[in-house]
Amino acid sequence: MKVYADLVIITNFIFDLLLLLLTARIRNVQVKKIRFILASLLGAFYSIFLLYPELSLGYTLLSKLLFSAFMIWIAFGKMGMWAFIQSFLTFYGVSIFMGGGIFALQYLSQQSVTVSGGIAFSYGKPSFLFIAVSFFILWWFAEKGYKSLKVTRQKETQYVKTHIEIHGTALSCTGFIDTGNQLYDALSRTPVTITELSLWKDYLPVSLYEWISTNDTLTTPPSNVPAEWVGRIRLIPYRTVSSQSSFLVALRPDKVFFEKDGIEYCPEKMLIGLRTGSLASDGSYQAVVHSCVLQGYSNEIAS
Repeated sequence: MKVYADLVIITNFIFDLLLLLLTARIRNVQVKKIRFILASLLGAFYSIFLLYPELSLGYTLLSKLLFSAFMIWIAFGKMGMWAFIQSFLTFYGVSIFMGGGIFALQYLSQQSVTVSGGIAFSYGKPSFLFIAVSFFILWWFAEKGYKSLKVTRQKETQYVKTHIEIHGTALSCTGFIDTGNQLYDALSRTPVTITELSLWKDYLPVSLYEWISTNDTLTTPPSNVPAEWVGRIRLIPYRTVSSQSSFLVALRPDKVFFEKDGIEYCPEKMLIGLRTGSLASDGSYQAVVHSCVLQGYSNEIAS
């Protein structure tokens, strides 16, 4: 079996460069061309150890880790310890994903592949085009999968348990802290958290619930609404996405507090808006929490 050292080195250089670029993309780090080329050359040089049995020192786990760490240091430059560890682990993660994925695709394509001394040998006529196409397909999956996971994680960090106490009753639901929710009562400058009206069906007087559900909020509450509830009602003017002006019925609760990871945040003032229809198409949350709560949690954690 013939092994062409020049082809091995060139191939390793190309794929090391692509792995470093994918690592930088996932880590959202600026790419410096010269540094990345030098780091890839180091990775290509390492392949020489695998071609000559007498250089067995390069086979050890410690040598592999040191070469990888040196590549990361060259590519990304000076950084904090935690940033270095994140970049190092990301590089190894994408390397394992890409290497395993290409190996699996070669196996599924019925190419004869064996592994010896940490090197994958493909018998017959291995296609560089096949490997390149496989790499970029796996790149796409890795990038999309990471972005999807990141978005999901970001959403999870903004979910809070919302507790509302009003007129002797308590209601709880899942809220989503929306940084775009900047709705305030124009007069008192009290922030407004919006909830689904359907949550309140068993808590509000029937006359009040029906008045809100008809969307006829330009009129005053009907006379049959209990006086103790009328005093809690606020009409909040707001503008929709289509630039149409409207009013949102909001209630002044006795207490509102939010809970996440065992930490509670209780704002001094908060109005609860009532909106017909669903706030989330998948039903994952029933309240759009005012963005001030996010700042409030930052203060709670900092203290």
